[in-house]
Amino acid sequence: MKKIFQKLLFIVLLVGLFSCGEKPDTSTSIKDTLTIIGINDFHGAFLQDDSYKQTGFSRIARYIEDERKDRNYFITLSSGDMFQGGAESNITKGKIVIDSMNSIMFDSMTVGNHEFDWTEAALKENAQRMNFPLLGINVFYKGTKKRPEFLKPSTVINKNGLKVGIIGCTQYDLGTSILATIANNYDFVDPVELAKEEAIRLREKEKCDIIIVSTHDGSASTYKELSKDYNGAPYVDALFLGHDHKPKSGIYNNMPYLEGGCNGNYLARMDFDIERNNGKWSIANKEYKVVETSSFKLDSDRINNIYKEYESEISAVRDQNLYTFTNSVSKSNFSLFAAKSLLDFANKKLTFDKTISLGVINNGGIRTSVPVGEFTYGDLIKVYPFENVICVVKVDDSMINYYRNGSSLYSYETNDFKKDKDGYYYVATIDYVAFYNTAPRIEVFSFNDYLCRDVIAEILKTDGYNV
Repeated sequence: MKKIFQKLLFIVLLVGLFSCGEKPDTSTSIKDTLTIIGINDFHGAFLQDDSYKQTGFSRIARYIEDERKDRNYFITLSSGDMFQGGAESNITKGKIVIDSMNSIMFDSMTVGNHEFDWTEAALKENAQRMNFPLLGINVFYKGTKKRPEFLKPSTVINKNGLKVGIIGCTQYDLGTSILATIANNYDFVDPVELAKEEAIRLREKEKCDIIIVSTHDGSASTYKELSKDYNGAPYVDALFLGHDHKPKSGIYNNMPYLEGGCNGNYLARMDFDIERNNGKWSIANKEYKVVETSSFKLDSDRINNIYKEYESEISAVRDQNLYTFTNSVSKSNFSLFAAKSLLDFANKKLTFDKTISLGVINNGGIRTSVPVGEFTYGDLIKVYPFENVICVVKVDDSMINYYRNGSSLYSYETNDFKKDKDGYYYVATIDYVAFYNTAPRIEVFSFNDYLCRDVIAEILKTDGYNV
């Protein structure tokens, strides 16, 4: 009996020993630094490229890898629009960027408007590929309170006993920046009250020590309410912004905010001096800055290896030479060329028996100017990344001025601008313009087999650049 008792006692002590080992020691005082690196609106700017002033993902990753070394508390997050915009990302439908984000251990990503460009099916597939959650607390299916299953309201990151809650949200009514035929499936509601409620839940239920909001929205003032005091701390400790591509920094009460520009040219960095006393964490000091990445010169081997896996697939499409520019072309002039290309193609190649006198593209379609030199299909993706299809819009006298003289559009018209014999005008444009919710129209004819970008590419190859 005595031997049995001794064995039982030994087992109890052994279990207790291992159980104690699994629980973090919260009694020890700690002073350390929590570093948070944020990136937004990367837009697939994957490779280093001086002509477009791109730092590239490899150099950004190397910076993050080096900064993470020997740190106990380190978080990397994205505030949206990571994929659409560069040849390497567009050709792989974002996969090369996701694989790279996985490789350097991103903790979260907030959904942006351009994540929706390739349809919900593609977005869902990309979300499944991520080793980190895709966030969007204020995105619901139209007319419901049902959030898409691929979006989470928040995530909790446990870094060596420090619990950090990250809430992801988007600009209110973000759907206006998404192709209407896709955006009309969703509601992008006011994010502030939802973020406040989630911050309270994360503090009280999840016992988070620090709360971050990562939003695809460039308006810091929208979130000022979150800097107010709640039980001795702000609702939110830090705000990371995106969407408007403007580097910015500031603070409301004790809530600093940052935005890192676009295309990886800047990162948003916050460093919090943190302390743990008697099991409770506090923030002693907050430093925050926008980091310019042009000084990054070292590559990440792991990102370079990921690129090698995709290189042959990418180069077969990207490296087709379209034209050689002897002079640079401004963003506005190339927009006019795109409008002219739509008009010329519609009149010469479309099977459509109406007189088309106007070509139109939105002023956000062409993203940058064209540099001197060889211009490849990959360059065209950088200049015009969107996979819009060609449409023809039927309009009457009361509507035509919207397309002909609209402040948000570039238009190009024939010398003999006129109506068709049926008494209506017909406008060659893209689906984003044709289906825009406030655009006047009688009827839209879609030509889904023709991408606007491919039309521009074909005209550059056969006719060159001429406006």
